[in-house]
Amino acid sequence: MTNIWKSDLYRMGKSKLFFGVAAFTCIIAFLLIMLMRQDIRLGISIFGDVTAFKKIDDIIRIGIEYQKGLGILVAVLISVFIGQEYQWQTWQQKWMTSKNRIFIYLSKAALSSVVSAAIFLIFQIVALLSSGQIQEMLTPGYAGIMISGVFIYAALGSVICLLSMLVKSSTASIIV
Repeated sequence: MTNIWKSDLYRMGKSKLFFGVAAFTCIIAFLLIMLMRQDIRLGISIFGDVTAFKKIDDIIRIGIEYQKGLGILVAVLISVFIGQEYQWQTWQQKWMTSKNRIFIYLSKAALSSVVSAAIFLIFQIVALLSSGQIQEMLTPGYAGIMISGVFIYAALGSVICLLSMLVKSSTASIIV
């Protein structure tokens, strides 16, 4: 189990897509906060649902709503990561060395949950630090938002991982 976990961590650590998504998440959070600090009001329509940013608190809360952008980035990241196993045919090598698919599935699901929660936390930390309102934002309500968001994104990561393993293709799993 530890060898599979180590190899998955190594692959994720070497993945340019992971660092690209993390950097894109930081840039988006920073730019949205900077627009709010300049008193520029912004509205974004994602799948027909308009989200208006009127204050900095709206940007903090947009991270929780996984279907409005950040969750889509996480879904693409995990789907491509899992799909590469099948594309490069390294899945069979892991199965030959461990002889147990349960450990392979568990490793992928755990890593996907951790990565998904990490992307959410990156967005929230960048938004909080660049907002300039740390004293006003750090409340028990904000802590509740952060804890619930971590659990939501961890569950989202594991579900997307299991769907991606079921589909066995990076392109088809992104569509699903």
